[in-house]
Amino acid sequence: LRTLRHGLGVAEMAVSDLPSNAYAVWTVKASAKDDHHRYIVVGLANEQVPTIALTVGETVEMCTNVKFLTDRKTVAVGELGNDMIVQVHQTGLNILKGGKEVPHALSKVNPAGGLLSKNIKAAAVSQWQVALVLVDNSLVYLEVNAKGDLVAASASATPDNLAVGTDGQYLKAASGETLG
Repeated sequence: LRTLRHGLGVAEMAVSDLPSNAYAVWTVKASAKDDHHRYIVVGLANEQVPTIALTVGETVEMCTNVKFLTDRKTVAVGELGNDMIVQVHQTGLNILKGGKEVPHALSKVNPAGGLLSKNIKAAAVSQWQVALVLVDNSLVYLEVNAKGDLVAASASATPDNLAVGTDGQYLKAASGETLG
């Protein structure tokens, strides 16, 4: 008879009742150089408090020194570049550097047109890229350039939205094509 034990032991650091059910949890570092994650962002199914942000240190407490947007539904959170955090919400992107908001053109949806002309329904974030799916099923792909700015990625250097398709279809990227 053998006994298998997987993983590490768990030490409970904090217990807190949430104001409603959570639909997602993200943890991020303040900087790529950090050894440990500094923030926990929780997406809640609650219209009055759709997002909460916590700071992790000796204790876990509500985050007051970093400008996470807690008044809107968060779609994704991730580390961006070497020292930024991106919070994707339904109506735009919140980019943080050193705990403060970085002004940029994608901070909110512009119904009149442009790259973010519709609300965001899904997103994925990696260290150098952000992929957004808008409510009209178009895909917006952004990447961090050499200067550290988040820009639309396109071979022609012109921001483009690509329709993803309908259920049962898939997107095939062709690196030899102008729009991928």
